[in-house]
Amino acid sequence: MKRLRLWLMIMAAPATVLLGLHELGGTPISKDYDTGFEWRSDDQNARLVLSANPGGSISCWIRLKIPATSSLIRADTTSGAQLKVTSESQDQGYQWIAITKDTSMPEDMFDWPSGAKLNIEFQGQASDLRIEDWEIHMSNKADDSHRSAQLRHSIFIVSLFLFLLSLTGVTLEAVEKNRTKRTPFSPQYCLQLMIDGIEGANDKESESIRTILGKVLLEGANVEEALAPLGLRPLQGKVLWLKAAGRFRAKLRFLIEQLIEFEERSR
Repeated sequence: MKRLRLWLMIMAAPATVLLGLHELGGTPISKDYDTGFEWRSDDQNARLVLSANPGGSISCWIRLKIPATSSLIRADTTSGAQLKVTSESQDQGYQWIAITKDTSMPEDMFDWPSGAKLNIEFQGQASDLRIEDWEIHMSNKADDSHRSAQLRHSIFIVSLFLFLLSLTGVTLEAVEKNRTKRTPFSPQYCLQLMIDGIEGANDKESESIRTILGKVLLEGANVEEALAPLGLRPLQGKVLWLKAAGRFRAKLRFLIEQLIEFEERSR
């Protein structure tokens, strides 16, 4: 029973990583850039209204998969930019259209200001307005897509499930503590145990690595804030962070493999 409680609480470590970090050592946990893309149908005005929340203005062009239509399609932004709509291909009752800057160049990117909506109007059509698939291609950031958004959602659900398991373990441990007066575990304590077990090339490096990981994973600091007290040159700091993140990722991978083996043995 004690081992089961411990494994349940250790689930908090991967859950914290999935929820709190976008990447470890330069390796993205979830690829592509989260634009916060959303859409809704405005049947009264025969249009689709698109919005995004990428944390600022972006330069991009968009591909959308919509039900096939013979309607004239127009697009503009609420900031006043007229856009070009190009039909690209048909796909079993659907069609792909490209939304670009209104120039003669294909895939020419337009400016999508922060907070602005993108309206796609269908002349004479007021029903069956929906988007089946979408892609956003950006100039200076990774692209985003419907598939990537689904993956991010799945990672979020998995992380919540892991946290639920870990909280179950914490609850069981708290009950046991009331009986035996032992110190209870917590998700943060599980992460601290993992961090304390990471070794560097020497005692000084080990202490620095643990300090950085503690500030990033437990205190919510960014990498620059975590490195600042160490007084390292930029290149030294980057090398140390890559080493710290790489060793934590290796330890996390080993833990997940052990959890999988434990689950298989328990069947």
